[in-house]
Amino acid sequence: MGFWFALEDATLENGCLEVIPSPDTTPLKQRMFRRDNEIYYEDYDVTPWQEENSIPLPVEQGTLILLHGRIPHKSKANLSDKSRHAYTLHLVDTTLPYPENNWLRWPEGIPAL
Repeated sequence: MGFWFALEDATLENGCLEVIPSPDTTPLKQRMFRRDNEIYYEDYDVTPWQEENSIPLPVEQGTLILLHGRIPHKSKANLSDKSRHAYTLHLVDTTLPYPENNWLRWPEGIPAL
């Protein structure tokens, strides 16, 4: 689960977050992995981003957007003179087996509370 906090307004002009709903019917395009301290991608589906199904999510500063791990999401290039800083936080269930090569990893492993 991803938490995306807008630290500034995210608008159509500065490339707000966009999503494609129904991740259960959208094929997984790629996954990020980690090998030592290097992040790499594995591509699974080469179908282009479905612009006709993309929904922009313009939000005001302070807004929280929750993202399911499988929902396709992106931000377009910010070509405006306004920044769109955001803070992201990812949650994982540490009671389940955690892949050794998952990209979300502390150098010494994920601490369980």
